[in-house]
Amino acid sequence: MFQAFDVSKALSGSMRFINESGLIIGFGLSFMMIVFITQLISLFVLKLVEPK
Repeated sequence: MFQAFDVSKALSGSMRFINESGLIIGFGLSFMMIVFITQLISLFVLKLVEPK
């Protein structure tokens, strides 16, 4: 993921390296939480709709 965002080669206007690892980790965790919550909701709805 770090290579995909090309973190090591990203430069700011003053030619310093930008460390955006926190941003990348935040996006990854947010995406995983959305998927997890969606999975929980779908399991709950499936249990309600399909009684056995």
